[in-house]
Amino acid sequence: MSDNNKVLLLSDRPGIEPLEPLLSACKLTVRAFSDFSEAMDEIETGAFAVIIISSSRPDLAHLCREARKLKPDVKLVVVCDGQDEPDFRAMTGFAIDEYFIHPVSEQDAATIIARVNQPNPNQLPTTALPVEEFANLLTEARTLPLLEQYLARRTALLTGTAVSWVPSRDAADELLQLDINQGLSLQADEPFELNRECESFLAAMKACLPAIVTSLKRCETLHRLAITDHLTGAFNRRYFYHATERILKKAETGDARVTLLLFDIDNFKRYNDTFGHATGDAILREVAEMMKKITRSHDIVARIGGDEFAVLFWDENPPRTQDSTPPSQTHELASRFRSAIEGREFTMLGTSGSGSLTISGGLATFPIHGRTCRDLLSQADSALRGAKSSGKNSICLIGQNGEYISDRPNQTPYGNQVEKNR
Repeated sequence: MSDNNKVLLLSDRPGIEPLEPLLSACKLTVRAFSDFSEAMDEIETGAFAVIIISSSRPDLAHLCREARKLKPDVKLVVVCDGQDEPDFRAMTGFAIDEYFIHPVSEQDAATIIARVNQPNPNQLPTTALPVEEFANLLTEARTLPLLEQYLARRTALLTGTAVSWVPSRDAADELLQLDINQGLSLQADEPFELNRECESFLAAMKACLPAIVTSLKRCETLHRLAITDHLTGAFNRRYFYHATERILKKAETGDARVTLLLFDIDNFKRYNDTFGHATGDAILREVAEMMKKITRSHDIVARIGGDEFAVLFWDENPPRTQDSTPPSQTHELASRFRSAIEGREFTMLGTSGSGSLTISGGLATFPIHGRTCRDLLSQADSALRGAKSSGKNSICLIGQNGEYISDRPNQTPYGNQVEKNR
């Protein structure tokens, strides 16, 4: 039996049954599996015209990518649940060739059968893109910036000359084009002779890049939604915890200092009660935007909940200089931010509300005050309570002897007697 008539059918659920008898009736050899591990072994070693995968598993997209790595030149058809349809639509033409919604109808089954002997318009010939190259592409180019780096690195290696991405333009010497923002064009820095291997690689990339970019853009959008606070545009609490722990692990191996600022808006409930929740939301957005403007691009600004924000100041390139004093420097920065909030004219509050908004905050520094995100947040919250008890509108840092060091020394902290209405 020719490989052109062989079909691998992988399904761990009912509803795929119309396919198998129809495939057999059309004199196609069907290898059916319900175990994914066994199926992957068969995909790796066997030869098939079409691979059909149907499952409700949450990692179905990952399994499809693994199957594509093993057999980039074989048609891959997926039967997915309705709620997953947008994800597989974005993968079509790149990680998969076609998808259908579960359960499969007889008409869908007939359509799948018709695909077996049709040429695959999205298929990349192995002579143009070897299996190893395709696997590397799927593994390394997980985001748009990584895709740029991968394509530049591989093209430079194949051409033997330096290449660089420049704003897109119609030019005879353009090697590749990426539809990102205003578009990018890959250009060689100096003349070179195009060899057959490089020509095949570039031809394959031009064929599949539109689908790859579409898929990566969708992934980036979903990732951004998952880590961002929908109201303020700052990071959300979950991402803050995850990123902080990652940065602290990195800081453990060097001399870097990390400082966490926890702050909230004084008497925020009064603004909601007086001006309405829409105004309260506008205040939160503007405060978050002001903080993002004074921080560096790699610092992390997050909304922890309600009117409470956390900011992680850290050094991207440790170690710091010997004379660096991170807690004091961050204390000064936070104090300037507090003063800027106090002097800001929040137009949504009207003339009577201008200049009346204040914040209070607490600082904690790694490793002085703690070595985990939870420890630093606890210490920063203690300092924040000290700022509240001293009359609010201040930023406090816990000193070596446990005392509160305020950026407004004329205020006197009152121990832990915190005003209930923060």
